[in-house]
Amino acid sequence: VAGKSFVERWKIDLDRRSKNMQELEKSLVPDFTPRISSRQNTDTEPFEERLAKDLAMRSDRAQKIEKYKVEHTFKPEINKTEKGYGNFKVRLAEDVEKRRTKMAQVEIDLKKPLDTSKELSASSRKKH
Repeated sequence: VAGKSFVERWKIDLDRRSKNMQELEKSLVPDFTPRISSRQNTDTEPFEERLAKDLAMRSDRAQKIEKYKVEHTFKPEINKTEKGYGNFKVRLAEDVEKRRTKMAQVEIDLKKPLDTSKELSASSRKKH
């Protein structure tokens, strides 16, 4: 390249550029020719009937989903206030009463004498 004149290098560069442009144009042409399908709509049902079937199918699907949601939704008792369960003092009184009955039951259980050591070992195994 060093021994050639400017005009020769310029021609070589123009040829290279034109060759690259031609290759680029060829690569942009798609390999296939898209065409519209000649198939006609083979559905002979009227639009209203197809619409009614589709709406029935969608409502059936919605009912199944709603049934699933009702059966498989976990609702803890923490949110009793959302259902209008009562005010805080009523819920607090119920909780205190439950704790008192539970403590009374624990005290009764503690007062029972242990009959044998087998019961003690059996109960300790169950806890683990």
